[in-house]
Amino acid sequence: MTDATGYRYAYRLRQGPATLVRASFNDLPFYREPSHSFADTTARADHLLVPGENTMAIEVWPGPKSPDSPLLLGPIGLGIYELGATSDDPEPIALIRWPDVAIDRKDDKRPEDLPFAFSMRFKMPEDLLRPYHLDLRPETIPEDGTPDLRDAVRRLHDALSKQQPRLFVDEMRFQFEEERRYYPSDSQLSIGSVLPAVEGQFSKKMRVEPLPPEQLRFESRAEGRVALATRRDGKPVIWAEGIDEQGHMNFDPLFVRKDGMWTLYR
Repeated sequence: MTDATGYRYAYRLRQGPATLVRASFNDLPFYREPSHSFADTTARADHLLVPGENTMAIEVWPGPKSPDSPLLLGPIGLGIYELGATSDDPEPIALIRWPDVAIDRKDDKRPEDLPFAFSMRFKMPEDLLRPYHLDLRPETIPEDGTPDLRDAVRRLHDALSKQQPRLFVDEMRFQFEEERRYYPSDSQLSIGSVLPAVEGQFSKKMRVEPLPPEQLRFESRAEGRVALATRRDGKPVIWAEGIDEQGHMNFDPLFVRKDGMWTLYR
C-alpha cells in the first residue's frame, strides 16, 4: 500500500563539502554529485528497492572545498525511510554514516582517506514490486561496450547536444513506463507531460560536455543485467549547463535489454 504521496519509501542523502558522492541501491547508482557546501536530498525510493534482501552503498571521492571553510570534509549520510512515521526524526530502515563507518573499520587507513567505499545489506518486505531488470538474462558487458550499447549512448547524447527535445524525451520512454508501475498517480511520468517542459528548457542555449568515443566505458551492474555508461576521465556521461533552474543536468545512464535493444532504464 502507498500513502497519498504515491510511494511508501524515501531515501535521504546528506552530503558535506569537499566530497563527490555516488550512491547505489542494489548495485544501480542513482545519485552522483560533488558538493562544496551542505546538501540534503530526499526523494522517493520504491523503484530503487527489491523484495527481500537489498544492498545500499556509497562511494566517496575528493570534491570541491568549501570557500568559507576549506578544512571541512563531509560528513555523508545515506538512509532509507518508510513514510507515515509519527516522529519528526524517524528511525531509518538502514543507514550509512561516513566517516563513522571509516572510523570503525579495522585497517591502517585514516577515516578521511579517499576514495572510500562501503556497502551494507538490509531487508525489505516481499510485497514490493519486482523491478524489470531482475528477470533479464545476465550477459557479458565489455568495458568498451558493444555497437548497440554505444549507439544507445550516442542517441541520448546527440539529442541533448543538438537540443532536440522530442528525441531526448523519446529516449526516456521506457524509464517513464517503468516508473509508472511504481507511481501510477504521478501525472508527470509520460511523454506528453514532460515534453513541453523539456521544449522550454531546450529553447535556451545550453553548453553540453562533448563525449569523445575513446572516453566512453561501461560497467556491468546487477550481475550483467544492467549496463552503466561512464567516462574514463570521471566526468558524467550526460552533462549540460543552462538547462533548468538548477543550471545543469548530469548523470551516468543505465541501460537494459528491451525488445532485444539496449534501452535507457534510469
